[in-house]
Amino acid sequence: MFVLALISDWFQWILASAPFAFLGKISYTLYLIHTLVIEWFQIDTAKAFVDGGSSKPMAALYSFLIFTPVVILLGWLLEWAVDTPSKNFAGQIDIESRLEPARDKKPKKNFCEFVCSSW
Repeated sequence: MFVLALISDWFQWILASAPFAFLGKISYTLYLIHTLVIEWFQIDTAKAFVDGGSSKPMAALYSFLIFTPVVILLGWLLEWAVDTPSKNFAGQIDIESRLEPARDKKPKKNFCEFVCSSW
């Protein structure tokens, strides 16, 4: 797959498409929450399907089909509500820390003053 991404124009086009770009954007939050969903909900749901008479492969498929959209939705919500604002805030802190002191000789805010004044 790595070689295809390097040499194939159509494969690069597929990887640059909107669905893959979206999955790339939310990939970190997906990484953070997928284990929680699997451990807390998906395993119990699969057991409930097996207890209800489904075979184990079908129970796994049903659980996958139910929880994949849930994990993607949670990943997007966390990206929107937590990850993006925290990246923006970290960027502001970085910019503030690199600024030169003002010409009016006011002292530059230290880290704690900047963080407290930004909330």
